[in-house]
Order: sequence, then structure tokens, then C-alpha cells
Amino acid sequence: KAEQAALSALTERVAALEVLPQLATGTYTGNGAASRFISLGFTPKALLVFTSEGYPASPYVNYYFGGMAFPELPVEVFDRVGDKVQVLEITEDGFRVFYDYDLDLYSNQKDTKYYYMAWK
Repeated sequence: KAEQAALSALTERVAALEVLPQLATGTYTGNGAASRFISLGFTPKALLVFTSEGYPASPYVNYYFGGMAFPELPVEVFDRVGDKVQVLEITEDGFRVFYDYDLDLYSNQKDTKYYYMAWK
């Protein structure tokens, strides 16, 4: 009976841990493509992307490198004519990053290293 109680308690603890948010971290290096999918093998509940220097944007020149995204709330900015453009979005099994020099979208700037944290 003691073994069965211990096994039952362990099973309950494992079940409780499985519902806690899990954090996956990683890096990617931009390739300069206008749009690029980064595969994670799961769809994040939240995503945070920064450059290797530790920032998501450069406020002095309006360059956008990343930020905090949620499944229904991508990181978006307004372009020069007032249209929304995406910097970063969560997609099924990963996320999408963008590069457009004219729009100051730099989440996929060529040869730039990025760090991400994705919550499962």
C-alpha cells in the first residue's frame, strides 16, 4: 500500500507539472528574407524576441527587431502611410519574422543574431 500511495502521489505531481508553462529558449540568425518561418515544433502561448544586444527596438531611429507577441496579438507597427505592418507573429508550430529596410522591420535582418523565449 505504501508503494501504491507513493506512486499515486508521484503521478499527481507529474500531472501538476505538465500544466505549468514551459519555457523554450533559442537563437536564430537573420537571413534577410522578407518573411521567414522559425520552427519550434509547438505553437507558443507567448513569445519574446530580442537582438543579441538585448533590445527589441531602437527608439532613436524606429528600427523594430522583435518584441513580445501572443497568438492573437502580433508585434505590429504603423508604416509611414499609417498601415499596420508586422514585425513578429506567432504561427502554428513556431513564429514568423520579417525584414523590410524601407519599413524599418528588422526581425530577420541578415547576419543579425536574435534570442527568443517561447512559452509552451
